[in-house]
Amino acid sequence: MADVVAVGPTARLPIHRGHILGIAAFLILPLAFYTPKGIAPLFIGTAILTAIVDAVRRRTWPTIGGDFAVALCAFTIWTAVSALWSVAPARSVEGAAGVGAMTLAGLVLVGIARRLDPLERAFAERAVIAGGIFAFVALGIEFLTDAGIFRAGLALVGLRVVTPVPILVDEVFKYGNLFAIASLYVWVWLTVLVRRGLHILVFVFALVVLGLFFRADVEVPLIALGGGTLIFLVALAIPRLLGKTLLPILLLGMLAAPTLVSLLPPIDQFVRAHPYLSPSAYSRVDIWLAATGYIQEKPILGYGMDSSRRLPGAQDKILRRYPTVEGRLDWQTALERIPLHPHNLFLQLWVELGVVGVILGFVVLAALLRAIAAVPSRMDRALSYGIFATGLAVGLASFGAWQSWWLAALWLTGALAAANFDVRTDKHPEIAR
Repeated sequence: MADVVAVGPTARLPIHRGHILGIAAFLILPLAFYTPKGIAPLFIGTAILTAIVDAVRRRTWPTIGGDFAVALCAFTIWTAVSALWSVAPARSVEGAAGVGAMTLAGLVLVGIARRLDPLERAFAERAVIAGGIFAFVALGIEFLTDAGIFRAGLALVGLRVVTPVPILVDEVFKYGNLFAIASLYVWVWLTVLVRRGLHILVFVFALVVLGLFFRADVEVPLIALGGGTLIFLVALAIPRLLGKTLLPILLLGMLAAPTLVSLLPPIDQFVRAHPYLSPSAYSRVDIWLAATGYIQEKPILGYGMDSSRRLPGAQDKILRRYPTVEGRLDWQTALERIPLHPHNLFLQLWVELGVVGVILGFVVLAALLRAIAAVPSRMDRALSYGIFATGLAVGLASFGAWQSWWLAALWLTGALAAANFDVRTDKHPEIAR
């Protein structure tokens, strides 16, 4: 993971790296529920503080390298270069700088997490367990009391909710954001419980988590968690199968994504043919179909990094109604053709960075999978595959590729997983070295 360069004797501080990473593990889910945008500052602060403590206590620093880091750097450079032809050059430069900073912080944090000593690792594990219990219990209370904890917090500062209607709705608390992060966190959480021999708790908590997912009625995180579970089980039972099939399937999916979407019927026909899907499913298909039109216009270079919200005509708001064959209104929308981003990682790479960006994106994911395949412990390797598949599934149907809070959640989850790898078999596979 990280070569260590000694520059002096070990120094002593009242805090260690496990404290900082543990605090982040405890806070990530509550932040995801109450203020998702706080995840990015949490991640940046964690990376900076762990680096400072690492330098002071150990008098060392990680030298970043390895295939994954090189691939990420090449991809980030391409995002910056795309500003030369971008329809929103200032936005592309700003976005590329943000992704570059997140990449650097993430590589440093994961590299440090891989080198925790037993005391630091034990604290981080306890924090992961406590954070999961606290967050899911608190979430259950909020569901049962219509945000009772939130109301009590407001009362402490002299505020109160005056509306008589329930406030625990998606417009107030972002269920999608919370459960997307929870679908990643639960992998580390349950694995730590298994490693500590708390199998009964694993069973009980798994049922509680599934109940909360169904109670919140969040489609994408639940589907992503199911897909991640399938990949996790395959990685445990027949790991060689993933090594032979995952990369070809990934490459084919990335290259063929626009073609596959273009095979779908126009949105009015799609609504009539599938009258029982949710409104969010219709919205995504409508957005994906619109994205393929832009891809056809600039397939090689794309429109520039983070330019989706600046595409010509993409932000036009027109009320569109789609009735069933019988004439009953089944779905209507007044959203932009592409609101903020295409809601699909592969399509967003095509739209903004063209086929060159898609290929570089594949190289990044391939390097990550190569690093995962090198993890010695079968359980840790399967855990990593599960996190990878879950995060990718969420990215293919939900958030924008450059949303800082989502990138921060991915890096923090990777760092927590790396910090809790089985040290008895860990040989430090290269992600950053």
